[in-house]
Amino acid sequence: MTTSNNCPAFRNPSSILILTAAFGEGHNAASRNLRTALLERSPTSRVEIHDVFQESYGWRHEILRKGYSALINHLPAVWNQVFDVMDKTPIGSSSARIFSTALERLHDLLLETTPTVVINTFPGYGILLDSLHKKGLKRTYWNITLLTDSITINSLWYRSDSDTFITPNLQTSAVLEKAGIPRHKIHPLGFPVSPTFSKISTHKLPPLSGEKWKILYMVNAAHRRAPSLTKRLLTLKNAEITVTVGKNEALGKTLNQLSHSQQPFEIHGWTPHMPRLIGRSHVLIGKAGGATVQEALAGRTPLLITQIVPGQEEGNGQLILENGAGTFASKGPQIIAKLEEAFAEEGLLWKKWFHAASSLSQPNAALNIADFILTQKIQSS
Repeated sequence: MTTSNNCPAFRNPSSILILTAAFGEGHNAASRNLRTALLERSPTSRVEIHDVFQESYGWRHEILRKGYSALINHLPAVWNQVFDVMDKTPIGSSSARIFSTALERLHDLLLETTPTVVINTFPGYGILLDSLHKKGLKRTYWNITLLTDSITINSLWYRSDSDTFITPNLQTSAVLEKAGIPRHKIHPLGFPVSPTFSKISTHKLPPLSGEKWKILYMVNAAHRRAPSLTKRLLTLKNAEITVTVGKNEALGKTLNQLSHSQQPFEIHGWTPHMPRLIGRSHVLIGKAGGATVQEALAGRTPLLITQIVPGQEEGNGQLILENGAGTFASKGPQIIAKLEEAFAEEGLLWKKWFHAASSLSQPNAALNIADFILTQKIQSS
């Protein structure tokens, strides 16, 4: 793997810089999991994760992040237009001037860390890096773009210069190839889910007599309707409900009160045990985010999708629905009806979902990507 045609020296990938952004959890999850895998495979390597936008803009970044979250959750049609404009409008390194502070921070970061490998998990970094190189910054590293969504990917991911593109699946690789990326640059190694998925049992069977269907409701959007949907889920016969609320402490308190007044159920805030919770569940209920979809598949857990953000999440939903690894329902009554249908006749439909999810499962993806990176020799100046 080379970064220049005229570089005689070779270095091992011992200094790795991972660039992430807080606009969607998939970028951060992929970065964390890949760092864990790299250090598991090579404990002496230096692996750093940086969110240049957060480090550059502070409170202004937080306002922008919250605005992005509000847009995709409350005005998805507007976000779809924004996504479409970014996808179709030529954006070159000259556009990076808007983010001059981030450019300066990235420039300093590259000089401080002197990485042999730079991994971009957010598409905006490609443009920033191109701009720095055009301004004279010497390219001395292997530049990897790691895509965190499937199939309907924004062209920002591949309009900048990159040595290697790591995709979550063959379908996404085909999209890149159709867009003109040389096949030798594309590697469908998967989405880097937590390496823990490769170490736990995810084999599932329909409940035996006296057992219950295990349902995991992951609240990562539509927080306001979470209590009402949880109440509906508690009406299901022969079901055991677990709800995760992440860092939303207010929602956790509300659901905790509900647990005392209704049938008891399990509630988790942010937890490092998500692989175990997903792996033991028969169905995961959540939105079609890149990380959520790939974690469900890694745990061989069928996904009942409640929301698909137009643009980047459409391909994630397509991956699940076209392969029969779950279903879609956005309203409470529909969700209950879909679950009852899946569990009927000793789980006949659920078994089809499970086998489809299993066929797409890549629990070793983070470790495979780490092995791919660490076994390369990187040509440098």
